[in-house]
Amino acid sequence: MVTIAFSDEIVNATELRNNQKFWLDMSSRQPVTIAYGRHSLAILNRERVAKLYMKNHYLELAVKLCTDITLKGSSEEFTWVNSLDDEDKSQFISEFVNSIKKAIMTDDWSGPEILLDDWKATAETLRDGEAMKVLKAKGRRAEYIGQHP
Repeated sequence: MVTIAFSDEIVNATELRNNQKFWLDMSSRQPVTIAYGRHSLAILNRERVAKLYMKNHYLELAVKLCTDITLKGSSEEFTWVNSLDDEDKSQFISEFVNSIKKAIMTDDWSGPEILLDDWKATAETLRDGEAMKVLKAKGRRAEYIGQHP
């Protein structure tokens, strides 16, 4: 299977100079590479580059997290994950991977960040013995889940 990861138009500096408007318009839709001596410079749409960086960032985090948890049972990147039990770790990883998958399809990268913040808050609460006593107190459950006793 052959996958083309980066398809672009290649022009030399003279062609770019002679037809600037055409090539700059083209670069807003797809990458354009300017061959300049021994260098190759790419002109890319800024928003597209930002999305590529976000995708790369979260994919690296997910791979590192999954590798750490699988091989070591703990995470160096997300130290708060280490306070989760095995079931919660598994649920967190599943939700994190699914949020990245959804973000890749929608180009909306707020989901993984919100998910990380929520799980970090959960892990911090689990480590706080006093907070857990209050949350587990008899008759208090309804106050935290929006139900009436």
